[in-house]
Amino acid sequence: MRYLLGLVALLSFCLTPLVRAQSPGAERPNLKHYSLGKAQLALDGYDPVAYFDVGGGAPKRGDKAIEAQHRGVRYRFASELHREIFLAAPERFEPSYGGWCAWAMADGSKTEVDPKSFLIENGRLLVFYDGLFGDTRKSWLKAERNTLHPKADRAWSKLTAESQPHALYTHAHDQGVALDGADPLALLRGELVMGDPRYAVHHGGLTYHLTSAEARAQFTAKPITAQFGGWSPASLAAATPVPGKAGHTIVDGESLILFATAEDAANWTTSRATIEPAAEAAWQRIVTPR
Repeated sequence: MRYLLGLVALLSFCLTPLVRAQSPGAERPNLKHYSLGKAQLALDGYDPVAYFDVGGGAPKRGDKAIEAQHRGVRYRFASELHREIFLAAPERFEPSYGGWCAWAMADGSKTEVDPKSFLIENGRLLVFYDGLFGDTRKSWLKAERNTLHPKADRAWSKLTAESQPHALYTHAHDQGVALDGADPLALLRGELVMGDPRYAVHHGGLTYHLTSAEARAQFTAKPITAQFGGWSPASLAAATPVPGKAGHTIVDGESLILFATAEDAANWTTSRATIEPAAEAAWQRIVTPR
């Protein structure tokens, strides 16, 4: 009996790193459409977190010894910290369009990429072909802002029946992180406290950073979001959207309103009856599919 218990304990200890490396979620039904290498490895082994500011903002190869799997796709990371950050909110860091070239996907094509050619745009990791036939990243940048995202989204959805949250290219938040990375529960209490990316939640296409596992569980049970997509209401009403800042937040019931400046926040309290309807109308025009 002692031998059996000892064997169970040993197996548990040995398997712990493997369990920690897994991310919940069933395997994607359309995994065959993803750009994957041997053994379902994404991004040719590059670290998905490294592309974002939180991971350094530059392509970096992952370590073979530091891996995680999310819904049938394997990723490698440059550090244990990066793996922890990824596992907290995998949807934020995964490359759009299954890792195929974003420019080509706008035309409904699946084209291999150079993992070093990338953009973080509207909170999304986009990778591009860069080779003998040109640099498609440059072509993407020359296009009118946000005209290619919807085209590529529709093509990807037609191919896989998977959709990209519309919020990703309508909201104001930098690199897809809501509220400037501040903990939404703290903001609701009137406090400005920065969250920890290891306690992240992906909700409505955006990522929220919480300060603890307990705060993350509380947010998951009852999400707290910013009105008007995080845009400062007066600027939205004036058709010149400016991102609001967590440092200029007004609590409105169970939601938050972010303002670009303290002056904008003060004007809201005196002119809300005028600003709010115009801001809401402008916001609805943004989020209504064309």
